[in-house]
Amino acid sequence: MKKTLYSILTILMFAITANAQKIGHISAEDLLQTLPEYEQANIEMENFATELKKEFETFATMYQTKEANFMKKQKDCETNPDACDQALLEMEYKNVMESGKKLEEMQYEMQTKVQERQEYLLNKIVVKIKAAAAEVAKEKGLDYVLDSSTLIYAGGVNLNDAVKAKLLAE
Repeated sequence: MKKTLYSILTILMFAITANAQKIGHISAEDLLQTLPEYEQANIEMENFATELKKEFETFATMYQTKEANFMKKQKDCETNPDACDQALLEMEYKNVMESGKKLEEMQYEMQTKVQERQEYLLNKIVVKIKAAAAEVAKEKGLDYVLDSSTLIYAGGVNLNDAVKAKLLAE
């Protein structure tokens, strides 16, 4: 009976050990920052943002000019009400307000465009990192690869160097 129980326990322990999952981890952020594509993406982002900023500044200058002209006309109307066309002044006021609203919308759209471009550029690199991590995991016989930035304890195999080597070799 003891031999049977011992045999069953031995088989159970072997089965549990055989089914143990092999886990590796990477730091996607560290890998991302070491790639030349990341620097290129940053340069592209800076150029894109600079271009949008120039457009915004041009429109903002036009808005400020409109606003200053309106303020001057409004002040002239206050000092000389008989020479003032109230309907024209009100129309210019609406025009300035619409331009201000358009300026705010333009700023929001710019921020959205910059964010979308950044996500697009970084996603291309992250896809490349994931593919390299998957190849290295297969080569090393691992079942899972996790990003160490989300782990409390990073046990298992650190694949950063192997993944980095594979990415730089491409």
